[in-house]
Amino acid sequence: MDQIPLLRTHVTASGIRLELGQWSYGNGRTLQEAADDLIARLADMARAIRAGRIRFVSELGVPDPAYVRFLWQLGELVDRPDRIREEIFGSRPTSGG
Repeated sequence: MDQIPLLRTHVTASGIRLELGQWSYGNGRTLQEAADDLIARLADMARAIRAGRIRFVSELGVPDPAYVRFLWQLGELVDRPDRIREEIFGSRPTSGG
């Protein structure tokens, strides 16, 4: 897979927010919940990119081609969320939460 966008973690009043690049994020009360939310959102975006359901409007500027390519490549993994997790976080989740 090409370069993965920068992952940032923020503590908010309601929990944790993970941001991947400028276009995707996950929220949760815990880091695990935020990661699960991020993976679900990335899978949805990857499916939409591959199906041609995402349109970029000129008013927002040209999207980063590397990020679009990243989402396209994630689209190959959408039926395996564990593989998306491995690509983003570099390891499999541990059981027990």
